[in-house]
Amino acid sequence: MTWTRFVLVALLTATTANSSSVKSWDISDYESFLPGTLKGISLTREGLLSLAPQVAELHKSDDAVVWTAASAADGSIYLGTGHQGHLYRIPATGDAQLLWTAPQIEIFALAAAPNGDVYAGTSPAGKVYKITPDGTATEFYDPGQEYIWQLQFGPAAAGGGFGGPQELYVGTGPSGRIYRVTADGQGELWFDTEQRHITALALDAEGRLLAAADPSGTLFRIDGKDRAFALYDSTLPEIRNIQAAADGSIYLAAMGGAISLSDNMVQSVSQAATTTTITVTATASGSGPGAGVQASPISTPTQSTPTISSRAAINYGVETAALILLRAGERAETLWTSTEENILAMTLEDANTALIATDSMGRLYRVNAQGDAVLLAQTDEQQITSLTPSARGLVMTSAHGSPTRLMATTRAASGRYETAPFDATAISTWGRLESRTTGAVTIQTRSGNTARPDKTWSDWSAVTDGAIASPAARYLQWAADFTAADQTLDTVRVAYLPANAKPVISSVSVSAEASSATSSSTPSAAPSNPYTITVTADGSSSGSSAANSDSSTASGGRGEQLRVSWQASDLDGDDLLAKVEFRGEDETRWKLAKDDIAESQLTLPSEALADGRYRFRVTVSDRKDNPGDTARTAERVSSLTLVDHTPPTIQIASSTPVMTRFSATDQASPVVAAHYSVDAGEWVPLRSDDGVTDSLAESFTISTEGLASGEHLVTFRVRDRAGNAGLAKSLVVRP
Repeated sequence: MTWTRFVLVALLTATTANSSSVKSWDISDYESFLPGTLKGISLTREGLLSLAPQVAELHKSDDAVVWTAASAADGSIYLGTGHQGHLYRIPATGDAQLLWTAPQIEIFALAAAPNGDVYAGTSPAGKVYKITPDGTATEFYDPGQEYIWQLQFGPAAAGGGFGGPQELYVGTGPSGRIYRVTADGQGELWFDTEQRHITALALDAEGRLLAAADPSGTLFRIDGKDRAFALYDSTLPEIRNIQAAADGSIYLAAMGGAISLSDNMVQSVSQAATTTTITVTATASGSGPGAGVQASPISTPTQSTPTISSRAAINYGVETAALILLRAGERAETLWTSTEENILAMTLEDANTALIATDSMGRLYRVNAQGDAVLLAQTDEQQITSLTPSARGLVMTSAHGSPTRLMATTRAASGRYETAPFDATAISTWGRLESRTTGAVTIQTRSGNTARPDKTWSDWSAVTDGAIASPAARYLQWAADFTAADQTLDTVRVAYLPANAKPVISSVSVSAEASSATSSSTPSAAPSNPYTITVTADGSSSGSSAANSDSSTASGGRGEQLRVSWQASDLDGDDLLAKVEFRGEDETRWKLAKDDIAESQLTLPSEALADGRYRFRVTVSDRKDNPGDTARTAERVSSLTLVDHTPPTIQIASSTPVMTRFSATDQASPVVAAHYSVDAGEWVPLRSDDGVTDSLAESFTISTEGLASGEHLVTFRVRDRAGNAGLAKSLVVRP
């Protein structure tokens, strides 16, 4: 391994969440590599990239889907398709040829006999046909079922009717039945699973038939007619594939979800049947199950290709697929599992290694008996339908009009890995790229400001000696090109410095509160915080008061403090320092109250400011975490705040034994409340003469007719909006 190093490595180890520090984008394990695009590249569970096996196109036709494949003893490969029911033969040398067209529109199952014949299971109105190498087809067996899902020859036997095997097993749906058919086309119901569809058939190491059906997810070993033993009951509803190894171990590919793959295939058949009309002519000779039928289409109108989806309709984040290993006398082992991918096909490389294909970008995984997985190849297909070993390599069939591919045992000549776009969350300056590789892996980068790369992105630029040439932007991609089998890559780290985000002040509030010296006021005292106004982010203001409110605020009575508070945030998570200044309504220069405030509030003694209206300006800065000219600031000014220390003035206008009149005036804030007390009794609220107590000058009248005869002390108390109280008294003598 070699490392391409850069001078910021020491800084990267100390990267913090703040924008002042160099950050790093690291890709070094399986999960972080997986979102990228692998073209001719394999990925191990340890996060090691290398060239994948060579995958080449084997056959391309106009068929909507190739459901199945079979490998013959002479090296030929057979392909069964939908939704035109074509059977192709690809000889060991030469080009593919259309060997036969079925009367039905789907060929879901194929089995190649040792004597050179191939057997095809068709759907709907399922039948089994025997096709000779020259393309002659005869109806071999009709089980009376709608779908033929699986064909499996029995164990080889010298002199068997199929050139080795003695029988052919036919798995059907929608009744989940298995039929046994002899070489002369005579068949019988062998076992009824009482499920919907036979999803898999295989022979174990001793030649016994294994079967699976949905939706039970049960693996059956069928020991004879109507005799079966349940080997395993899966927690997932569909065992999609069974592979039995020579050492007796059994691999199961299981799927979950609300709708099985077989049901999806049935749906696709129904869609195809409504858009396709196939007319056939047939010539028959003889009678019985083996009667010859030669079918050929007269016309096949243009049809639409239905969408074939293997994804479950409902997925709540639970396990959707699993690769399970069964060994005699041991508990079942889960070798591979996923909550996002379904296993659509499986085969064995050997007794200790399985190959599985998933519906996520057509991925092919190699999983050994210890559960070690390698992402062997990514074909970008939506649905790989089957994996079939052949003398030439692994045959991979696909849906959605995709070609059939062949994966060889040799590595590809070249490959490329591209990351998914990385979001730095802000326009960033790219530092240097550090990589750990074996061999001369070439790395390139490109950058842009759209989440998906488009023509606005920069061109790919080579990384030379760790230097990234791509321009500053929000998003970055890197790609690695491999050209030799010994080249590997397992770690890439990119250093970047995001542009510093400006802080935001969303609100500034000014309020009055009692100081510690006056907090123990008498129960009859007015509230210590009569009014508060908040400036919102859009500059609007709102206020509330027990008596009244307007755009100015009354606060700061005697013995009180002014609290300036603010709400500020920083997108980068930087620590903020604040500065608070104030200015009178008629003043031109801001005066500093305090600087370098780490909290989000400042308390001032109200006596520090004389009566009047003031504004407070709060400025926040992220200079603590950002050096020099990279620091950013934000400021916001409060609404006008009234500071009022002076209580209202009370004047007795007249006083008689039956009535007392007085007036109250205030120079700063309106009179909002009045009370009176007789002979130091309880305070009684008093309404102004005009009915509403809300002006700088108000008059009040008190009737004293109800007082007992003699001398009485009447005390008057008036409060302004700031909470300042003025007092006066009058002696009343009742006759």
